[in-house]
Amino acid sequence: MRIVAINAGDKGHALLDRWSANGHDTDGTSFDAIVEMNQPIQADVILLDLGDARVDDIAMFARHLDGKVIIDCSNVKNVPELRSGSASIAEQVAQACPRASVVKALNVITFATLQRVFKRGGAESRSGYVSGYYCGDDEQARRTAAGLIEEAQLEPSDCGPLSNATLLEALGLLTHHLEKHAASGPHFTISIVRAHDDSSPLDRWM
Repeated sequence: MRIVAINAGDKGHALLDRWSANGHDTDGTSFDAIVEMNQPIQADVILLDLGDARVDDIAMFARHLDGKVIIDCSNVKNVPELRSGSASIAEQVAQACPRASVVKALNVITFATLQRVFKRGGAESRSGYVSGYYCGDDEQARRTAAGLIEEAQLEPSDCGPLSNATLLEALGLLTHHLEKHAASGPHFTISIVRAHDDSSPLDRWM
């Protein structure tokens, strides 16, 4: 599978490295490079992080994303943006790229936590799991995203249709707040803990 990251930051590059180690063909690019190239992106999957860009900027090259699975890991910047009443970033990306299949995923975990997961051998090597949340409407795209989440050594956590992307973006904003202000710093995870799992930390509490 060929995976191209657009505007990949540290987390994006770490994911590309992990997927490359698993045999995928990976690369990174930018908005400007895509516009200058002005031709379809050779990829099966796009990992998109808007960063400081706007969804409107995608309109310049949306046609080059036709037929791709877009994994949107972007996050809102502040609470007013989350409360604005507009569609989630992922839904706006889907509107801008109607011939692509958008999945919201990998926006909640911090780069620091992802590094620790990779260093320590994956979520299953510890008591409990590090959740990799995702949501989307296209079933094949959802399966693709879940598979890549699992390859990133996270526990895929299905959050339903793309209309639930707002919930994941709220979690992403909470993650950003805790990363900056909590005593733990960036080394934490917001994960689902299942009491029925033998390895669950809840076993010590219940």
